[in-house]
Amino acid sequence: MDRTDQSDALAEPRRHLDAQDGESATILLDALPKADRDSPDGLLLRARAEALMGAWGRALDALRQAGEAGAAPAAVDAVYAGFAPKSLPPEPELALLEWLAPKVERFDPVLRHARLLVRARRFDEAEGVARRASALNPASGLAHRLIYVSVLRSDTPERAVDAVRDALDSPTKDPGYPALKMTLAGMEVSDRVALTEAIGARWPTALGSAGRGGDLTMAGEGAKGSKEQRAYGLALEGRIEEAMVLAQEVEAENVGRHASVRKELASAVIARVPDPGARKRPLIEDDGSEVIRSAPSMTGVTLLGFTDLAHQLGYPIRFVDAFCAATGAASLFLRDHSYRLFIGGVGSLAPDRAGTIKALRHELLALNTTRLIVVGQSSGGFSALSYGRELGAAAIYGFSIPSSIERFLTGPDSRARALIGKLRRTFPPEDLDLRSILPALPLRTPIELHYGADRDTDRGHAEDLEAMEGVSLHPMEGHNAHQVMPQLIADGRFQRWLEP
Repeated sequence: MDRTDQSDALAEPRRHLDAQDGESATILLDALPKADRDSPDGLLLRARAEALMGAWGRALDALRQAGEAGAAPAAVDAVYAGFAPKSLPPEPELALLEWLAPKVERFDPVLRHARLLVRARRFDEAEGVARRASALNPASGLAHRLIYVSVLRSDTPERAVDAVRDALDSPTKDPGYPALKMTLAGMEVSDRVALTEAIGARWPTALGSAGRGGDLTMAGEGAKGSKEQRAYGLALEGRIEEAMVLAQEVEAENVGRHASVRKELASAVIARVPDPGARKRPLIEDDGSEVIRSAPSMTGVTLLGFTDLAHQLGYPIRFVDAFCAATGAASLFLRDHSYRLFIGGVGSLAPDRAGTIKALRHELLALNTTRLIVVGQSSGGFSALSYGRELGAAAIYGFSIPSSIERFLTGPDSRARALIGKLRRTFPPEDLDLRSILPALPLRTPIELHYGADRDTDRGHAEDLEAMEGVSLHPMEGHNAHQVMPQLIADGRFQRWLEP
């Protein structure tokens, strides 16, 4: 049958499709000879008919088959352009786009192809497709974000910063990069500062949004000036009633994908804040330095806190210090501006870890320390355990800590890969696993690991250390958040650790 005869054979199904009657068109197509039914034009009509009936998987399959049978890419794309992306099952859509996207110059199917490849975790392929999408539309923030995500999940995650630089040179608005702060933490200090300044100048809110990174949390919740932070400030001033009003508003608004346990427990925590009149010493002043110290201890107890990558201890350190000041305990908070998880020491104290330990002994002596309590939050907890034992602490508490840095490269949490790549290049493997570090230390100071029982990653890290001498696990049942400090304060456990 020639093409004219075929067109005549398909005329009646086409007429029903133009009338939006997919069911009748399907019946007529099924009745045609196989040569007509499975021709490129017949399959294009089949795709339209199935789409009208909402059979999106069959519609996508028919559209792909039409292309493979010889339909022009433009004709296939014209039908595909009429489909609603939210209704399409990913597997047959990806199969169609494997054929279609390389053959067309339209931005939408190429971008969609990149998104589906990322969803399928085919990151090497996704990067190339996303770069093509970006070339077709350099102003697309989503295309730039897909490039970044694909690179971050590749074998060379350090290239993610180059993807950011490329976006800065394009006309795109803020791409909304996930875990951007954590990616920047994998850079050398001078390069990180320069790129951070460029990002801040171009996309002012890019680094101020939440950049959570699983085990290695990069952003503290409660941005400066937020309702949550204002509530903390009022509580520290002793204006508890006003703070509670704000806290209750924070709790009521704590819904959706960004809901957090810290906001959920805002009232319970603020109710525990000691009255300013009960403080036995002034609060610390936090100027952002790597080492923040209080006045000397009045009881001999000193809290040594290893902060996370947001430079907090679950809360802003001045807020945490209020609980120390109420008991007369001293506090010494450490930050690591080099983002090396304290493995190489604290640069403002000494050039290496051994020098940092020596400097900390002098710091603790100056604070009148006779009983040392060490706390490590998230990434800071990795080094808190070993520092605490080397310094002869009375007790060590780890909050949702990583047991092994290497594990991030193969485990479910891959957002820290650029940072972990830097650590791997800087330190030997035995310095990146607490299962190697802790047995080599002479002291067996008790270590308590607190974590959400329902948070798989944090529970897995804790269980890695379960059999080690002196280590005890304290899972919070029904808790699936990375932050555990809110519950510890609300329960009064954290405060009891500070007592003489």
